[in-house]
Amino acid sequence: AEKIASKHGVSRASLYKWKDELLGRKREPKMSEQFVIQSDDAEQSTENLRSEVARLEEKIAKLQQEAAKYEQEAFRARLQRDIYEKASELIKKEAAKYEQEAFRARLQRDIYEKASELIKKEAAKYEQEAFRARLQRDIYEKASELIKKEAAKYEQEAFRARLQRDIYEKASELIKKEAGIDLDKLTNKEKAILINALRGTYSLKKLLSEIKIAKSSYCYQTNDLCIQFD
Repeated sequence: AEKIASKHGVSRASLYKWKDELLGRKREPKMSEQFVIQSDDAEQSTENLRSEVARLEEKIAKLQQEAAKYEQEAFRARLQRDIYEKASELIKKEAAKYEQEAFRARLQRDIYEKASELIKKEAAKYEQEAFRARLQRDIYEKASELIKKEAAKYEQEAFRARLQRDIYEKASELIKKEAGIDLDKLTNKEKAILINALRGTYSLKKLLSEIKIAKSSYCYQTNDLCIQFD
């Protein structure tokens, strides 16, 4: 019994105590307490102890297996707990990260929408200014066209006025009439003389039209001085 107790790291008294608990009997008295085991019972008692020790060993093995199993389950439980805690921590970090990204996305969206709104307003403003500029350009071009036409008209009128002035002045100089000069009352010969006097300044076509004489009549009056139109 002492060897068995030493093998399992317990006292011999503990072995007897376990035996009594398992077999439902009282503990066998110790040798130190001066109880004597009868010789005829010694062999049987030893055999019983061996059986009991074997059974206890088997029970201890089972308990050890169960303890190992519980230890594994406890380890697994701690591992799962640590995994869940770490996962929860990571999820919180990821959630915070995604929240920041979502906030940034919303902020960018708001910025782009506001920028788009401002760009549209500026585009509308520039479109109005461009339309106004095109309108002003068209107005100026039309006005310039009208001014050019008016200028050409006034230029023609000024030219005719100078032509008429020069005709009357030259007629007064060449043709002496007390009653004054009336182009409609001049003879074809007088008209031809007047045209020849002004040929250096004005074209024959303009002079014939203004003095009102046909080219054939002019050529007839000037004989060999029949000049072609300019």
